[in-house]
Amino acid sequence: MKYQNLHYQFEKAVVEEEYYRILNILFFLKAKRSFINLYYGDNKLTCRIIKIDNKKKQVELLVPGFIEGQERRSSITFEALNRYYYSDILIIHTEENSVIIGMPEKLAYLRRRLYPRINFDDLFMRFIILFSAVFEKPQEEKLLEKKFPFVYQEIRQENPSLRVIYQMISAEAANISPDFDFVMIKDRKDLSPIEKLVIEDMKNILITDTSRISSYNRSLKKEHIESFSLLYEKFCREDGMEEADKKFYDLQRDDLVQFIQSYYYGPIKLYDKPIGYLKIQTYIFNKYSIPLWQAEEISALLKLFSYALTKIKMRKTHFDPLQIKTRIVNISMSGLLMEIDDLDAFNYLQKNKRIVMRIPIYGEELEISGEIIRFYKEGDYFYMGVLFFKTKPDDMQKLEDFLYENIHYQFF
Repeated sequence: MKYQNLHYQFEKAVVEEEYYRILNILFFLKAKRSFINLYYGDNKLTCRIIKIDNKKKQVELLVPGFIEGQERRSSITFEALNRYYYSDILIIHTEENSVIIGMPEKLAYLRRRLYPRINFDDLFMRFIILFSAVFEKPQEEKLLEKKFPFVYQEIRQENPSLRVIYQMISAEAANISPDFDFVMIKDRKDLSPIEKLVIEDMKNILITDTSRISSYNRSLKKEHIESFSLLYEKFCREDGMEEADKKFYDLQRDDLVQFIQSYYYGPIKLYDKPIGYLKIQTYIFNKYSIPLWQAEEISALLKLFSYALTKIKMRKTHFDPLQIKTRIVNISMSGLLMEIDDLDAFNYLQKNKRIVMRIPIYGEELEISGEIIRFYKEGDYFYMGVLFFKTKPDDMQKLEDFLYENIHYQFF
């Protein structure tokens, strides 16, 4: 049958089975003289309810031009109360220009969208993440923005400068010690135990005083910054405490031989995946040890640096006019469904859901801000449903005109 796929479209729909509620809906259709779609064989016929017999549990439909065949089962769809209904029905008998059907035992329904969505195959857009809080605690965000206003000023830009941000982070690292280095990791096969903690476990490591073994094996009891206490516990489990102590004394001796007083390692990430680290060291002749509060500040700055790196990478991949490949599957006045093939961006956007979009319409680009509220994957592509929340008044008028010209009635 031509319309047999209707059943599958309503497989996951809400079902109304209460008899009197179904009866009320049918009386509503009769009173409003609403149209009903009757699917019979390969034909879609338009009809109306002209009589409802509650005792016999039958409904009479006015169906001009109905030609009876061998089929006794059919289906109907109709709109009512901002819902789209579907039901399988039994044809009891036919009369001239009318069909008598049994009362539907259940009605499956889908809630209609407030705004119809228009499907497209050839509409593409650009997007970039919209700045939102990087840290979970608002108080921490406010304190950091007050202390490092120029860093925040730069990462809020639509097109932040990597050179400027790198210089600002480097200046803060130099305030701690002139002996610092940004290390990018390409091959993870030959990582040292310290690098494994930073890169694989994404830990910020701080050794405050190499002259004390407790700086190595005792926990700092901080959420984001640790000593080598986890590594020490691992060695104790695998080799025993005596062997673990020996390894740590050897590590301490190596640091002291190099006149190292304290050091810090912090991960640098792209799309929340570690790609390198910042290393800061102080030496005994500096007469300065890195305090915990300073390590916390630099680790927060590295988090902002990682955010900026991701924003710059995403801009190059998804916002560059020469790299437009984000397809708009459908769009309405309230939102759109977008399709990408970038797994890293898909995962990152689940935590950073606000984006700024540029949509080409009528030879110009509309600028619309939105929040991603739905994520799913089909085949090799990733889909995100975006709800609009900010735009220019003129742009919304242009979007409305564009949709009006392309509109065709859809429920899915």
